[in-house]
Amino acid sequence: MNNYKVGAYLRISQNDSTNESNSISNQRKLIRKYIKDKKDFINIKFYIDDGYTGTNFDRPSFRKLYKDIITSKIDVVIVKDLSRLGRNYLQLGKYLEEFSSYNIRLISINDNIDTINDNKNNSILIPIKNILNDTYTKDISTKIKTALKVKKQNGEFVSAFAPYGYKKDINDKHRLVIDDNVSSVVKSIFTLALKDYNFSQIAKILNEENALSPLAYKKNVLQCRISSNSKNDKVLWNQAAVSRILQNEIYCGTLIQKNNNEEIVIRNNHPFIIEENLFLAVQKKCFSSKCRSYNKKLLFSGFLKCSKCNKAMVRYPSKDNYIYYCSTYRKSNRKKCERISTDGNLLEKVVFAKIKERIDISEVLKEKIINASNSKDKWQEELQNNMLEFYKKKLKEKSYVKKQLLKDYEEKILVKDEYLFYLNEFSIEISSIEQKINLLCNSKYFEWIDLFLKYKNESNISKEMLNDLVDCIYVFKNKDIEVIFKYDDRFTELSSFIL
Repeated sequence: MNNYKVGAYLRISQNDSTNESNSISNQRKLIRKYIKDKKDFINIKFYIDDGYTGTNFDRPSFRKLYKDIITSKIDVVIVKDLSRLGRNYLQLGKYLEEFSSYNIRLISINDNIDTINDNKNNSILIPIKNILNDTYTKDISTKIKTALKVKKQNGEFVSAFAPYGYKKDINDKHRLVIDDNVSSVVKSIFTLALKDYNFSQIAKILNEENALSPLAYKKNVLQCRISSNSKNDKVLWNQAAVSRILQNEIYCGTLIQKNNNEEIVIRNNHPFIIEENLFLAVQKKCFSSKCRSYNKKLLFSGFLKCSKCNKAMVRYPSKDNYIYYCSTYRKSNRKKCERISTDGNLLEKVVFAKIKERIDISEVLKEKIINASNSKDKWQEELQNNMLEFYKKKLKEKSYVKKQLLKDYEEKILVKDEYLFYLNEFSIEISSIEQKINLLCNSKYFEWIDLFLKYKNESNISKEMLNDLVDCIYVFKNKDIEVIFKYDDRFTELSSFIL
């Protein structure tokens, strides 16, 4: 009789916490009951991840279990069901293959799976269960995103923290009310800006008056747990904090919340701290073309990344210009990453040229679509219908082939490994096509084309242009610049479909 060293894996996520059947105690009872009469199960060790999602495998106890498997400390892995191991079909399949390569016996109690039997039911059931678990997670994710979008469209505030100057209503956490403790600070910032004080001067005045900055207020007064690299509890005001407040429409009663690439704007949504005419006066005074020198140095803020370490680039002044360096390289005293840098003026020219190139191609695409359309006003609708028809036909073909796989496996045309491989491949393709069809059902699917064409007559790059069109910008060691555009997948898709 073999003696097995058993690893019992238990997991519960925050979303599962209301489900008693998935509780840690229930899982433990179920496993203990199952192994009670199995005399060959020895050295039973429990691995518990309490409060961890199943959509990825970055969990401390799972990593410990995996380490014990590869060091031969575990012979058997037992779980309540496969979803406890994970809900990501592709990653779970990878780990199950590795378990098999280490001759690990897998037992999933509720799924009636025990790989020691290695029968047809096990080999077919495991991938199907994994697909169902993965689908369940994606379904929950979709429902959560849909619910959030509805809340945003209804003018409900859904962020974790209320913006500086506001607080959440104690009776309705999705409603903003004025925070009298700091709303006067917001008013002072706008008043000083209108009196020709620059951002640095305003920050200095606020610090001299001991006015708490947004971060300091969250940490010291609201007692919020927030991530910050600062070791000083008294985080001071700076130019960036002042600029953010002066540009935020929230203070004149307008709620702007992002939903993917869409902005949901609700005006007169909550009590205003700043009257709209004052807000507009400050925008004209502080953020017009005469402030271009200040805006220029903030132009690429949040966009530039080092191509090697993927960290942000930091800006340093030079004569009539700015040089951007890899932040990792500079902060580590040149010990980490590499000396990757770029000249600000050159960067502006290159990025603008690449944006104009993308705009020109988008214009060509639109012209071709309109020329092939029966109506210049309904070109988007016609294009959507054509692409939907194309993908539905493709989905039908792939689904048919996937159904044939099981038949070929049962008739022994395919061996087990071949069947699992092709099942995985076609499942991924079908899922991708289904997502594409769902996206195409959105009437705004092709609005990105006109968003690019909005800037076709611009002669200079702007922050607004970058915010609308660019996802990020990579800088390479040889000074090359790569611009990653928003809607890039849709652009590639449409190009291959039209050109």
